[in-house]
Amino acid sequence: MKIRTYLCFLALLCLLGSRSYSQVASPPATGKVPAGAPVVVYGELVSVDGPENVELTVMEDYLHSRPIVPNPVIMDTLPVSGEFYDGIAAEHTYKFRFKIDPIVHPGYLKLQVGDRKLLEDYLVFPGDSVKIKVDREENHILFAGPDALRYRVRRDMDLARKAVEFDRPLVFNTPKKEELLSDGDNRRVFETANREFGGKVVFVENRRETLDKLFAGIRAGWQSDPAWKVLHHYEKELSPLEFEMLKADLIGHYYLGKLAQFRKTFFSYPGDIPKAELVSLFTDHLEEIPLDEVDIEVANLSMGYLAYQLEYCITRALVTETSFNSTVRKLHSGAFKDRLMAAYVSQYYKRLPNRESALQAALEEVEASPWKERLVALTEKLGEGRKIRDVDMIGPNGKEVPLLGASGQYKLLYFWFSGCGASGKYHEEVIKELEDRDGVDLSILSISFDKDPIRWKQSIQEGIYTNKGLENLWAGAKGKSWMDFYEIRSSPYVILLSPEGEIIRFGSFGRTYGEQVGNIISAIDSHKSENTMAHR
Repeated sequence: MKIRTYLCFLALLCLLGSRSYSQVASPPATGKVPAGAPVVVYGELVSVDGPENVELTVMEDYLHSRPIVPNPVIMDTLPVSGEFYDGIAAEHTYKFRFKIDPIVHPGYLKLQVGDRKLLEDYLVFPGDSVKIKVDREENHILFAGPDALRYRVRRDMDLARKAVEFDRPLVFNTPKKEELLSDGDNRRVFETANREFGGKVVFVENRRETLDKLFAGIRAGWQSDPAWKVLHHYEKELSPLEFEMLKADLIGHYYLGKLAQFRKTFFSYPGDIPKAELVSLFTDHLEEIPLDEVDIEVANLSMGYLAYQLEYCITRALVTETSFNSTVRKLHSGAFKDRLMAAYVSQYYKRLPNRESALQAALEEVEASPWKERLVALTEKLGEGRKIRDVDMIGPNGKEVPLLGASGQYKLLYFWFSGCGASGKYHEEVIKELEDRDGVDLSILSISFDKDPIRWKQSIQEGIYTNKGLENLWAGAKGKSWMDFYEIRSSPYVILLSPEGEIIRFGSFGRTYGEQVGNIISAIDSHKSENTMAHR
């Protein structure tokens, strides 16, 4: 069902702030922007262990999962004990309430209690009022209130998928089935499990079986997603916009995983399957991958559909050996084209080998707001040659230490956290190697973003993720805020700075550890050479 019949409603409800709405929801002649409507979330937490911190995130302008611009709204609170006269009679029940400033079009909501993410990317509409009960004792989440139905439908859609996944055997792709089963007691456990009712594992030794299954899923279409049966059941109870938004997210979810698997598992690592065969398979199935199932106004708002189209354009560009931007231009126009281009640069900026030129190309083409602002923010924060902000972090003695200091050397900022295996390997193969190289004008600052400073100090002594010979710092609250500004959220992560504190390069320095060591040293040598030439 298309939604053109209710675009008048959409026009009243939302203003994306982009050119795609110039014919649908343009600001009035006075230039005033619609005020939108606030969102109210009331919740109850049932737990004999007492209250835990509750965090609510609302993202109105979705670009990718964790941007700083556009700004998500993040609020947190510690629930308080309820009592009889405010409508709570049960023991161990704690209440919380959030009121989000007005939003003007549909966005996405996340709810986390303690360390557990309970709701992930649930649709939220302007003016929503919803009650959420998190019962830790009976292990369920309930929704009530005037806008509860959409939340229940989304939960039921997730449960339908999970039930089907739970019923399937675990599939493990490996050419070494017999070798694995011959190890220890593995064969007995495997054969016993396959005789009994319960969990099972299926070994797939031929990668072509997995590839055939992947494309069979594409041929089956998004209507074969278990969540579709749930959504279709509720179609008449939802508003047209709610239904179309949930459907767009469903379509995106269905194809995203399949396209990403094709690109990452097969096209990037073809193995014994000729690349030409993979190209042929993909192009043969292009007709079966829908590009017009979702109305453009909904596409401009949907999180799932954007993620799917982004992956589709990346994969198609690789397979057809064309640029990402030209692929997007061929398939899309207007604000959705701008959103895709901004999402690509924003999400993959730190990994792009030609990141500066890619960012500049996007800046020249993207016009719609707030995607243009996101690209400008990237330039201002992460542009190579920009001076990095100084910040005080915590040294092992508990005193604050300025990040930049006054060493006059090139600096490598190395970020890690305890328990991260990749950080341990990076420390062993890259950081130690750089330490052992003679004549490298480099000071390495080892920065932990462990939550617990005691665990950080233990790691210094253990020598797995860092070592005593490095300048060790703990991010602390100030450092964590600084890391959020520079969008450092994974480890290991490195930034190379000039003696003046300017960004030379950040993110990945190569595909292998050896490449990374060599490229870090080369970047220092190149920067020195450029400076020498500039001062002649």
